Amino acid sequence: MSNQFQINLELIYISIVSVIWEVAELILYFQKVDDDLLSLFEITRTYILLIISGLAPIIYSFKQENMCINTFLTTESISNFDLMLMSERPYYNFMKYIREEQIEGLKLLNFWTVSNVFKYNSSQNHTILASEIYEKFLKEDSINYINFRPDLIEEFVECYQKIEQNRYSLILDNMKNIVYTQLRDFYFPKYKMSRCYKVFKQEIRQEELIYSRLIASDMMSNSELII
Repeated sequence: MSNQFQINLELIYISIVSVIWEVAELILYFQKVDDDLLSLFEITRTYILLIISGLAPIIYSFKQENMCINTFLTTESISNFDLMLMSERPYYNFMKYIREEQIEGLKLLNFWTVSNVFKYNSSQNHTILASEIYEKFLKEDSINYINFRPDLIEEFVECYQKIEQNRYSLILDNMKNIVYTQLRDFYFPKYKMSRCYKVFKQEIRQEELIYSRLIASDMMSNSELII
């Protein structure tokens, strides 16, 4: 891993300050300084090291990369198709790739998303109707037409002639499974080989590094306070 956050330089600073402080503490000890002054010296040392080893690296890391982390992601999570669909940033990065490189896949992803919203919204809060799904994805002259098997489309039409337009039907599950499989087995592997994915993965690696530093800094800060 490259030294993107100047970790070595920060460790050198911490080491120099620690050595200087220990030498000064030894001098004061042998000079028979008053115990109260020595205690004050110890407290000051603790808080200075707390700032250097705890607060300063965190501020420097965020300033260096000019980034703000809202959700913790890992390189493992963004490489998993199911986790990608459940996470906002990976999902939109995948959508960006598909929009730019695999436009046919965008129809599938949009269908999966719309169907999912339709399924998990309560019937009282539906903003999507089955007729809208048909017009957008299943009608042959639609720009977003998806070439499902004719029997599935016929079953969809027959189903919604019998039930309300705002009720979710299991026929959509069958269609969604077809789309899901195509996205997972064809488009997602291509995405993982793309520059779009590699750039995003590097961003996540940087964030992982920042989080590891946050944890390490917190542990070091706690140990300094205990001392």
